[in-house]
Amino acid sequence: MLLSIATWMVLTAFLVFPMVPVDRAMAAIGVRSGGTMTGGQVTELSAETAASQPQDPSTGLTTFLRHWQMNDFICMLVVENLRPISATPPEQTAWFSVLPQTWRDRLLAVPTRWTGADSSGAAFLMMRFLTLCVFAVIGLSLLWPLRRSQVPADWFRAAFLTLAWFWLLSPTQNPWYWIWALPLVMFAGNRAWLAMSGLVMIYYLRFWFVHHWADQPVLGTGYSGAVFFDFVVTWVEFGPWFLWLGWETAVTSLRKTKNSSANV
Repeated sequence: MLLSIATWMVLTAFLVFPMVPVDRAMAAIGVRSGGTMTGGQVTELSAETAASQPQDPSTGLTTFLRHWQMNDFICMLVVENLRPISATPPEQTAWFSVLPQTWRDRLLAVPTRWTGADSSGAAFLMMRFLTLCVFAVIGLSLLWPLRRSQVPADWFRAAFLTLAWFWLLSPTQNPWYWIWALPLVMFAGNRAWLAMSGLVMIYYLRFWFVHHWADQPVLGTGYSGAVFFDFVVTWVEFGPWFLWLGWETAVTSLRKTKNSSANV
């Protein structure tokens, strides 16, 4: 039980850290923007010195957690409906970007003021906050029923679903991150999760699209290779799968309800 809670807290920390302003995050680990650690103190660097010395590795982690997106679906749906419409070129505007600009401005007002980030950066941070809330609800819904369970399979299933939903709610859904959940997929209790291990390999088509349509629109869509993959192919990768997952979950829930009624 304690191990499960600790794992959930660590995964949650990965979602929370990107929402901390850069200066506060660096201060928390003893590093300030524009400086480097020397003998336990922060030393400001000139432009020439900074260019000639290694950069602090924590800034790379911060950049990865605060900006990087790859092969994501849920995060993409959210962030593309939060980014300012005027800041996105037409050839990079998602066809599913439908939220009015006035709503976006209201949603981004607080994160923009708190973090000092630009509107695009604030949109990313707001997306991370929303996915954190969803992950917290899912995590608690998985942990709560286990308080009285003595069945090992229930614990393994909860562990798998925690890792799997952490991956699905991440903006970096690279196939190798799915390996975290893969050893426990046999306890998923839903065949849709088994299929994800194969569907995630569609990610590698992105490089094929980038190679063949680097600057050319694909199939008359107006999207070049990378953008076409992000806004079109990922729907093929995840859209039908989410419908399948929802269908199997509903059928399983209905079957359990009928069995419970029959046993009463």
